[in-house]
Amino acid sequence: MIGFQFNSEYDAENFRSFKALKWNNGFFKSAKQRDFYLSRNFDTKSQIIALDAGQFYVSVDAHVRWVDYGRRSFRRVEWVFVFDKFGIVKQIKPKFNYTDDGMSSWFSGEIEVVWERDASIEAPVFEEVAPKTSNHVGVVGQRFNFRVKVAKVRSFGVDFYGNPKFQTVLETASGDQIVYWNLLKYKDALGASMNAVEGDMVEFSASVKEHSEYRGKNQTIISRATKVKVTKGE
Repeated sequence: MIGFQFNSEYDAENFRSFKALKWNNGFFKSAKQRDFYLSRNFDTKSQIIALDAGQFYVSVDAHVRWVDYGRRSFRRVEWVFVFDKFGIVKQIKPKFNYTDDGMSSWFSGEIEVVWERDASIEAPVFEEVAPKTSNHVGVVGQRFNFRVKVAKVRSFGVDFYGNPKFQTVLETASGDQIVYWNLLKYKDALGASMNAVEGDMVEFSASVKEHSEYRGKNQTIISRATKVKVTKGE
């Protein structure tokens, strides 16, 4: 093997996070971490494995090359991490078949169980954290001036056209959640283009696209953010 690479930074970030959970016998380390994973839009149906009620899975994709030429040297790598409300249940590696030219691959029907949580270990009991309330902000169809904190910036691989896909999650001082499916870009003092990062306080104008709800929490979806100003770590 001459090279190994995750298919996206999202895959690499997930693999690192899941590996750390395995060191903790697969269990989440806190109620906050548990709620973070359970709130994400992961898959609950798989064509590769059977999932029990209350389980979901996350696939991590990568690829390897055995020599530095030819499509046949390129091989797909995938790990399927199965979760329940306590953490990772097991890690599975599907096996694939390939066409003669190496251009296409498909699930062979075989899997390898890489790791499985010890069922004899008692699950942890977490100190529960009272959930924050979130109200909708602004009026749908109108522009609104925001002053919020960047709570999370996530990479979701690429879209249909191969363009990187990002989600910026923002919070008001009172805990209202704002979602922007893009990066918030601004100019620094020298005029260079920068991206707002987690922990930044940001001011901008944006259109209120939708008032929605995700897993019981109100969200305000925005679009076309302009006039972005950032105060680092404030």
